[in-house]
Amino acid sequence: MIAVVIVTLAIAPPADRTIDPEAPTAVVAPDGDEIEIDDGTIESEPDADDAAPPPPAGTAALDVGTTAEVTKPKRRWPQTKRKGALVMAGLGAGGCTQDQCEPLKAIPWVSLTGGYRFGRFAPILVVQGGAGPADAPDAVEYEDDVVPLRESTDTRGFLHVGVGTLLHLLASTPFDPYFGLTIGYLRTSTRFRGNGSPTMSPGTNLAFDFVEVAHRGTLGVVIGIGFRIRQRFTIGPRVDVLVPFSGKVCVGDGAQDKTCTKLGDLESVDAGQFFPRPWVATLQVGFVI
Repeated sequence: MIAVVIVTLAIAPPADRTIDPEAPTAVVAPDGDEIEIDDGTIESEPDADDAAPPPPAGTAALDVGTTAEVTKPKRRWPQTKRKGALVMAGLGAGGCTQDQCEPLKAIPWVSLTGGYRFGRFAPILVVQGGAGPADAPDAVEYEDDVVPLRESTDTRGFLHVGVGTLLHLLASTPFDPYFGLTIGYLRTSTRFRGNGSPTMSPGTNLAFDFVEVAHRGTLGVVIGIGFRIRQRFTIGPRVDVLVPFSGKVCVGDGAQDKTCTKLGDLESVDAGQFFPRPWVATLQVGFVI
């Protein structure tokens, strides 16, 4: 009797389990997610073949709802031309503080530099110089007499030729500082002309034409900076300091043959204090071709 009752309860349908065809139905998908159907039909998740294509290679996929921080590339100066033939031309003024330069205030100066730039290093050839007037004396001593001058001119000149190298300190920036050393030749010249009459012989007219030329070896120091205007073009200031050594001095009267003496043999003149050690300041225009 007890067995029959248990079987009957197991077979009998549960109460209040009628299905309303109008009610929405929830279907369990194979992956365990429920899909709600409004019209009685069953919708399934899209197949893998129908899914949206993956993003192109090289792009990063962003999760929905996240904010990606986009970093804008920093603006940099255009790539500079750092290898090729180097040409620099400058215009400025020169001077010195030695005794021979005392009547000379400043002298116009022109320089030309050529070489080849290998990145930071550039072997160079420098040719530069200048010439200009100096303050001429009003009188000169001649044979234990003083000769007042009616007219006189005093001209000074410099010519420097040297080889060396430049070191460009920065790689790729809007400005290009550099430092260099050279060794070469320096020629300094003085020419004085004047006319006058000795005080003891007023009716006598004397003409003076005095020439002095020094030929010396020279060490040069170059310091400058170029501000880049274009990829191949810079403009900026430069300072050259020339330090002469050894050499000889030649003295003559006008076009006559000059007498030359080694500077080391001069007893009456301190060569280091008397002969010029010029400095030069120029505005340089540079090209890398």
